[in-house]
This record gives sequence, structure tokens and C-alpha cells, in this order.
Amino acid sequence: MKFQLKDLKSKKAIAIIIVVVAIIAGFMFYRNYKAQDFLKDLKVEYTGYSDNGMAAVTDDGSLSSFKKVAKYEAKKAHFDSSAAKTVINSASTVDELSSGEIFDSMKLQDPVDAEVYAHHMANTNIELSKKTRLKNGDKITVSIKDNSVDPYFDTKTKQLTVNGIKKIDIVSVQSFKKYLTITGGGTNHHSTVYVGVKDNSKPKVSPEDGALSKVFKVTYNKPYSNGDKFSAYEKKIAHVLNNEYSYRHGIKFVGQPNKKITLSVTGLENNKRTAKNIHEVNQKILDKYQEEKDDSDPNDLHLVGANWDPDENGLAMIYKVKSNEYYVSIIVDLKFKDGILTYDDEPLQDSDDAFDYSQSIPYSDSSLTDKNWKTELDTSESTIDFNI
Repeated sequence: MKFQLKDLKSKKAIAIIIVVVAIIAGFMFYRNYKAQDFLKDLKVEYTGYSDNGMAAVTDDGSLSSFKKVAKYEAKKAHFDSSAAKTVINSASTVDELSSGEIFDSMKLQDPVDAEVYAHHMANTNIELSKKTRLKNGDKITVSIKDNSVDPYFDTKTKQLTVNGIKKIDIVSVQSFKKYLTITGGGTNHHSTVYVGVKDNSKPKVSPEDGALSKVFKVTYNKPYSNGDKFSAYEKKIAHVLNNEYSYRHGIKFVGQPNKKITLSVTGLENNKRTAKNIHEVNQKILDKYQEEKDDSDPNDLHLVGANWDPDENGLAMIYKVKSNEYYVSIIVDLKFKDGILTYDDEPLQDSDDAFDYSQSIPYSDSSLTDKNWKTELDTSESTIDFNI
């Protein structure tokens, strides 16, 4: 085949095109590389415990990345290179890279370019796809994005593998049961109680007041007695303990499905006293009852309990008629001193005035039953039970 001049020209044209394309491709690659390089030195710190670990970009890593962005966006905004260099080199925080106060102190060739640069920097953010409830091995993504209307670069991302999260210890609710208690500050039969954790618990746990009581359905303003029992599912107990404490301290409580923990009220003091004239007072009440009772009222009342509320100076005498049927006599404004119940400084049974109102005559109280007659009375936590 014979060589012709036009063939040479054609080959030269192709070569030129190839060179131009290569230059453009190289420029684009370099441009993209510089933008992609923003996340190269970024550092993410992992803290906490497994399943509740946390991730955060370190201040140094964040500043390093934003300084790279600043160099790139300053050039794109045509911001004076000398001024840009001063701003970037002097910045000790990310905010200072776009602070208007810095620009105000500089002599700028074109303030508009500085404003454009600052606008893009202020709208550039670094974000983590997930920051909490992490465990080792989780994959998260860190991204840097110019959120301006006309961004200078496409969002850049980098995938990270979580590591360095501390291992969490597992504690069964069943093994922790020995540290749970139901107690209160009042006396037996008259105390408001709560569910708490003993001071010597391992691990050390201090749940919010009332959190466990709600799970065990212990009512705050209802008086209880030693031996009263309450049950709650292990799963619910574990949920409260985990929410209140454990994940922050490397502990995870676990409960068996459909298994319950039962606790008994303990530690309430028996505030029992003897009133020397309690039987005389009882006879006075029964005599008044026989005088005042209706034909429909029962004849026989059997005294089963007596207590005194020192806060109200009130005496309650509880009588049982038959199964789940109780009568009550209430006498107020009396005193209990040296083992004697008195009214106006005389023995209670000798004072007609103390019995001169309707509540002193035994009346039927349907709120009292065989199960609760000792706990349902309106008494204070310092109530005294009299021996009868």
C-alpha cells in the first residue's frame, strides 16, 4: 500500500485528540482525587459498650478534613490565594475557616469572592450514618457534603468498620434477685413501701425512684405489711435496669421469657404496744353500741384489732362479725401516755365526751375484708398497733 501525505495528517490529528483527551482526563482525575482526598486523614473515635457504643469524629480529624475542603473551595471561589492561606493556616477550629470576623480584619482584593468561599464552607458538613447503639464490626459511612445550592463537589463518602467498643457483661435477673428488696420507712401493717436495690449490689445499680415499683405494681400511697408478696416478669425487670443503668456502665441484664421474680415485703418494724385500759375502753364501746344500734345491726362484735395514730391522736377499734364483715369504731383527740389511753387527762373509758359522736359507735365498713383489714385503714406510717 502506497503511503500518502493525507495519512500522516490523519495520524497527527488522532494523536493530538488522544493527548487532549488524556490531559482532560488527567485534570478530571486530579480534580476528583483532590476532592476525594478530603476524608483521607479523618479520624473517628469509638466509645462505650457493645450494642450501645458511640461514634464521633475527632476534633483534630475534622479540622484536618475541613482545611483540605477550604483549600479546594477557596480555589473554586477564586478567593485570593494569599488571604485564603492566612485564613486556613491560622484556623484552630472549623468555625474559624468561615468566620466573618477574620475577613473583616483583612484587606481583600475582592470581598465578594471571600463571601462566596465562606458561604460554601459554612454549608459543608461531615456526617456519620450512625452514631449510637454500635458494636464492633458494624459498618458505618462517613460523608462530607457541600450543601450549597451550587455545590463545588459531589458528596464524598468512606465506609468504616467499628472497632474499639468495650465488651458488655451479661447479668441474669435471676442472679441479681438477691439484691432486690421491697421495704419502707413505716411500721408493719401501716407502711408505704417501694422496690429498691440493696447498697451492696454487684453491679452497683441505682434505678430511678419508682421505676421498679411500677413493674412490680407496688402502689406508693397504700400501706403494706411484712410478708406481702409481689411478682414481675424477668424481662420487664431487665428492661428497667437496662434503661436506667446498665448500657452506660457495660452491663446488660437479661431475663428468661415468661419467668417471674417474686419479692416479699421485709424490714418493717412491728410497732406493738400495750394499752393497760384497752379492754375497759372496748367494753365502753360495746355498751354504747348496744344502746345505739339498729335492729338490723349484729349483736355480737368481736374485737380483732386496735391501733392508734399519733399524728391524729386517733384510736381505731376493729371488730369482726363474720367472714369479710367488719365494724369500726373511731375515737379522736385522745392521748396515749404511760400505757394509758386518756381523754382530757382522765382514763378514756371514764369520759362520756370522748364517745359523744357517731363514729365512736361501731359502724359497718365494707372496705375491710379478711385479707386487708390490717392494711386499709387511714393511718400514718407511725401508727401503733395495740396488743388485745
